[in-house]
Amino acid sequence: MLQERHDLIVERFRETLNAARPLIAVSESAVVAVHGEGVAYRYKLSTVPFQSVPALRDRLREVVKSWPSIDQTTEASFDGSMNDDDDVTQIDVFGSYKCYSPVVFSGLLEPVKEQWGALAPYARETFWE
Repeated sequence: MLQERHDLIVERFRETLNAARPLIAVSESAVVAVHGEGVAYRYKLSTVPFQSVPALRDRLREVVKSWPSIDQTTEASFDGSMNDDDDVTQIDVFGSYKCYSPVVFSGLLEPVKEQWGALAPYARETFWE
């Protein structure tokens, strides 16, 4: 019974990390071109009340460590959030990107690309004015 509850918590934690990814998209190729590395996600967590449950704590930490494209600061955030607070009824997770240049965000580049492509070559001279 306890193992099943731990399994459920770990599965829900994975689902939460996935759901907490930023809603705005970035261009992977633009991130690499501008920042010299692939896309990375950062997660900040509220209190995680499993410090005194080593088996569960370690499984959750392993999820964080093995999560794809995760920024190194997330492990420190996870470790800092871990405690033994018995009053916690939920774990809040906020996902974001590392600090990226605005030009890597698809929501910014795609409309510019479309507008640029629709212009005649002579009209492009005044595009950035």
